[in-house]
Order: sequence, then C-alpha cells, then structure tokens
Amino acid sequence: MADQVNFGKLDFFDIRNNIIEFLKDQSDIKDYNFEGSIVSTLIDILAYNTLYYAYYLNMASNEAFLDTAQRVDSLVSLVKPLGYVIPGKRSASAKIKIKTGGNGFIVPRYTKFLGKNPSGTLYNFYTLDEFSLDSDGEKDFSVYEGKSLVSNKPITINQVNQKGLIGNLDIDLRSILVEVKKNGEEDFEEWFLSSNTNQNLTEDSKVYFLERGEIGFFVVFGGRTSSVTSGQIGSKIEGGDAVRVSYLVSNGSKGNKIGGFTKPADSPLEPAATLITLTLSSDGLDEPDLENIRFFAPKWFAAQDRAVTAQDAAATLAQHSYKLNEFNVWGGEEMDPPLYGRVFVSHINDTNGPDMVEILRSKTTVTVIPEYLSSTDVVYNLSGIICYEPTKTTKSPSGLLSSVVNKLNSKYGEKKMNRTYNLTQIKQDIQSSDSSLENSALDQLVVGLSSGVPVSSTGNQIHFRQRVDNDSLQSDSFNVVDSNEKVKLETYGSADERGNKNVRSYYMDNTFGLKRIVNSRIGKMNYSSGNFILFGGISLEYFNVYVNPSSETVSANQNLTLDISFSGLEIRI
Repeated sequence: MADQVNFGKLDFFDIRNNIIEFLKDQSDIKDYNFEGSIVSTLIDILAYNTLYYAYYLNMASNEAFLDTAQRVDSLVSLVKPLGYVIPGKRSASAKIKIKTGGNGFIVPRYTKFLGKNPSGTLYNFYTLDEFSLDSDGEKDFSVYEGKSLVSNKPITINQVNQKGLIGNLDIDLRSILVEVKKNGEEDFEEWFLSSNTNQNLTEDSKVYFLERGEIGFFVVFGGRTSSVTSGQIGSKIEGGDAVRVSYLVSNGSKGNKIGGFTKPADSPLEPAATLITLTLSSDGLDEPDLENIRFFAPKWFAAQDRAVTAQDAAATLAQHSYKLNEFNVWGGEEMDPPLYGRVFVSHINDTNGPDMVEILRSKTTVTVIPEYLSSTDVVYNLSGIICYEPTKTTKSPSGLLSSVVNKLNSKYGEKKMNRTYNLTQIKQDIQSSDSSLENSALDQLVVGLSSGVPVSSTGNQIHFRQRVDNDSLQSDSFNVVDSNEKVKLETYGSADERGNKNVRSYYMDNTFGLKRIVNSRIGKMNYSSGNFILFGGISLEYFNVYVNPSSETVSANQNLTLDISFSGLEIRI
C-alpha cells in the first residue's frame, strides 16, 4: 500500500497517474471509478494545481540565480550588488570623415548628421564628444544614431536618496551627459560617471552613478559613508543645486546599415565642409544580451573598475555593451613572439577599434598598453558525403540536405569570435536532424580552413592560430606580377629551424602536362602554428588560401573570427 504520492515525475499525466495510484491504495475509496466519475475531474484539478506550483517554484528558483535567470528584471537585481548596470537599447554607430571643414574648427558635442537606410528613410546621428579638425580641416570620427536628442533636461534629485529619474530604457548609456550647477555658481559643470566598485572616490569627487529600474535609468549621486573607503563616496547634491542631463534615445537595431551621411540645414559646420561615409552603421541593439550579462558581470566586479588583466579588460568592454563572441581580449604574453606589457583587443567590426582602445586606455595601468589588432576572417569548410536510409524518410535528398543545413546554421551559422567547432559534435547534430541519418557513419566528412588574401604592396600574413596538416596549403588561381598565367600556391622542401617552409607559385602547362614554377619563394608557411606569409608586391588580385586542421577541434583564438560553410556537403543513399 502506497503511503505517499511519488513526486519524482512532474509531467501532468505522470502527476495524475500518481494521484490515482495513491487513491486506489486507500481502503475507504478503493471501489471508485477514477476514470469515469466526478472523482476524475477532482483528480485533474489536483494534478493541474500541482503542476502549476511545481512550474512556479522551478521558475522562481531559476530567477534567483545569475546562471539560470531568464528575465531582465531578475538579472538587474542580481547584478546590482556587483556594480554592473544592464543597458537598454544601444545606438548603431558609423564612421564618417569631414573634409574642407576649416583649420582647427571645433565640432561641438551632439552635432547632428543625417543618414539614409537602403529604402531612403532618414535617421539622425550625433557626435558624443567635442573634437577639433586638423590643419587641413579634416577628421575621421564616429557618430551614433538617436531618434531624438534630449538636451539640457532639468531633473529633480531626491535629497534623501540622492536619486533622480533621467529617462526610459531606450537611452544609450554612452551618450549621457550629466551637469551640475552648485548653489551660488553661474555655470553648469560636467560630472563624470563612476562605477559602484570605484574605491578611489572622496567626498569632493564630482561623479554620479547609474541604476536601472523598471521605468528607466536613474542618476544617483554620493554623500553616503563607505565602510570600504572610510569616507564619503562622491559629492552630494544639496538644496539649491541644479542638475540637468542630455542623452540620445535610440532606435536600436533599426539604426543599422545606414550610410550616405549629409549635414542638416542648421548644421554648425562650415558651409564648405563635405562628408565621406567610411562605414555603414552597425552594432545597434534592441535589448541586452543575457549571456553577455551572465558571463561578464562577475568579472566586472572582480576587476573593481580597473583593467589589469585581459579578463578585466574584457569585463570593462562588456560594460560598454560590447557583445560576447563579437570581440576578444588577450595579453601580449600570448603573442608569438611575446609582447609583454600590452593587452590586445579585436572586434568583428574593425571600425570599433579606436573606441575600444580609448575605453581600455582609461582603465588600464600605466604599465599596460592597449592595442587593437584587426580581425582575420576564417571559414570552417565542411564537405563530404552524407549517406541516408531512404526507407526511414519521405524527404528527397535535396530536402534532407536542407534539413541538415538548417539545423547546422541554427547552431553554428553566425560568424563569431571566441568560438569552437568540434567535428564529432557536428556529426551528432547531423545525425539528429532526421531519423534517416541516425546510423550514418559520416566517415567521409572532411574539414578545411580558408581565409582571403587581399592585394598588398607590403605583404600579407594570415595566422590560423592552430596546428594544420603538413603540406596541406593550397590556393585559388590568381594573377601575379611577371607572369601571363594564373598561378596557385604550394609548399616544398624541408622546414627551417623555426618550422617555416618555403611557398612557391606554379601553374600547370596543359600542353606538355608539366608543372611550371613561376616564383620559388613567394612566401612561407609554418604548419605548427598555422602562420602563412605572402611577400609583398606579388599578388595582383584577391584570392583564398586553404589548409587542413590537424585536430577535430577548431577554435577562433585571439583576432580570428570563425564562420562556417556547408556548400561542400552531399546527400546520397
């Protein structure tokens, strides 16, 4: 006889069956028809009630921990003690250039520019800092999208908690300007954002803090006593002081892919100033990345508003809304050869480089120099034959191939940094995409890595940053100097003491069936490190080089971005 309900299963029908089994063992009601009487309805109600409470408690427990929380509101509360402010929307940014703008002309903060999306819709973009043009009246700079600019808005500060609401969750936190006019003074003075973990503040520090609430962001001032610093944290806003804020309200992702920048009619720029669009706008976001928050918030707290290690630098950049897997930070000791005293950063979009270095420069110690390294795009090429059992599917081979590619694209299809592809795992993903592929051996699948080589007079270097198979270097056919034939590349001979093999160019003479060498030393290749070098002044056009990785696991390390291609896959019986 059962003394209690089995709580090991929480599916509705399992709960219902467990209740029935429990009731059947009770001597006073054992003759009831639990399937056809009113008791069945009561059992359904009990089962639903149990299921709802189990679901609620499970979700409530998940929301109490940083690793499992799914709601932004929960994460806001969890990371608040860590000094991490979760952003709202993020404005798209673009690079433009001013020409003939006047020698030394000063471009004010929040100067407005107009850009167009592909359908011709106009969007407003603004500068976030004041800057001067050079002696030729030129300057490359970044602009940030904003559907509106809130300028010099007065806000009321609660004298008890030193807090005031500055606006909704669509504010781009990078654009906020807070100014204070102390009682009796004539002019407003800019105060600066500080993190909650900054331990170098005094009662005279003219700083503010940010907090995120349900209705928007709050600006918070000091005046409190800290047990950490044994003193007051930041200057206090007194009665009679005036506070005003300026900021951009963002359109988020709608501001991406904007170009064709022009001046508005009321622009403060010189009439002769012209604009050149250097990059289309990008990186606009509608909501924060939850994985970003979970990964970086503890690291941000550990860094204590400093960037001493590469991990500290990554947490600092994440606080400025840079997304996990879109950038990478590593120490100079990881370079080959090592470059001590430096921290390197790279981003999928190289236009972010100057801004990222500037952020790190303000946080790193004087002995650590931040430096940007342009990203290198590498493609993981998966090719080969996938066999299937036709009796287990109604799909055609092309339909099966679509199922496989869709499954892989959903998991691996987006170009990222800090990612890893494992061939064994990919094979398992293929087998699980359709029942007819469950027993497919997939032994004929092979992996190759490729990267593009642009034309350069100074030479090119592609570092795959992992061991690749010896003598696996191949290339597209491409035009070179001193030859009327298109050539390909290969390595030959023995490696030198550093592991480098010479690379030569050749073409096949189809008339005589011979390989003709055009240049016996066009570059070099190190298969141990995956480093390929093409000497300068040789290539006349862009081409791809290909290598085979030595391991089943391929990683995007340092400045590599890793994408994936399935164009070489085939489906056969």
